[in-house]
Amino acid sequence: MDDDWDDTVAALPGTIDLGPRYGRAYLVVVRGAAIGRVYPLLEGDIVIGRASGADLQLEDEGVSRFHCRLRRNDSGIMVDDLNSRNGTYCNGEKVIPGMPPLAEGDRLQIGTTTVLRFTFDEAADAGETPSPDAHVSPRDALTGMYSRRYFIDRLQVEVAAALKDKGPLSLVLIHVDRFADICLHQGAAFGDELTTAVAKHIIAKIYGDDIIARLAGGSFAMLARSSSPGDTFMLAERLRTSTSSLTVPGASGPEKITLSLAVGSITELRIETANDLMMAAGTALHRARSQGGDRVVLCTQDLLREPRVTTKV
Repeated sequence: MDDDWDDTVAALPGTIDLGPRYGRAYLVVVRGAAIGRVYPLLEGDIVIGRASGADLQLEDEGVSRFHCRLRRNDSGIMVDDLNSRNGTYCNGEKVIPGMPPLAEGDRLQIGTTTVLRFTFDEAADAGETPSPDAHVSPRDALTGMYSRRYFIDRLQVEVAAALKDKGPLSLVLIHVDRFADICLHQGAAFGDELTTAVAKHIIAKIYGDDIIARLAGGSFAMLARSSSPGDTFMLAERLRTSTSSLTVPGASGPEKITLSLAVGSITELRIETANDLMMAAGTALHRARSQGGDRVVLCTQDLLREPRVTTKV
């Protein structure tokens, strides 16, 4: 459980090599009205749009009747914009003729609110084709927060949008101090009780349009989309201080809970990708934990240049 952040970074698109596979491919809706829906990409051209005659119909007012087309050639699956009103974007870049084929994890923004993730599904090798109506829940079953999978997808979208618009975006990583030790002391079942209690506390303190998710075990993450780095740091500090009064009863006695938090901001760092932001915030979290926990660390360029120490809670 101490390696939750490393596991999360490893799941980011661009860090996984699935090889040159151009067989079965899928689009997964990661943002928009049909979030979680999976569309298998069959042979031949596929037209995406709002009209009933489109091969893949999207209910989004920002999507044109016939918005864009996916077509296969010897290189892979290509995207063509069909003179849509709001344009088609791949990883934040407007789709124009001559762009390379889609790669694993690419994000297609269709219209104003719909974002699709392109993927080659591992189940295809076993002959298992997901149903077009297959639904992947964006919520964590235990806490009701957004799931790790959804958060990773959303992180990609939000970072690309913030870089394009030069807007604020901060990532807050949250870790329950001594989580593994507490679970060993109280029993494995206590882990769920502890996670649920902390999740409820965090949700009660978060407001506005911030996106909060459970990543794994006692590890959480939040995207603050409209706050300055300083305001986000103060929010994290208020969350830390309020949690210091949280006690969770257990079979071996009550457990007093503290948090380690880290803040990484696009405007304060040389961020180019979601992976950069996750790594930067992860470095700050490592510093918070190595200093004994129960603190908030703001990531800076100076911190990124310092060597890591390994002792952490």
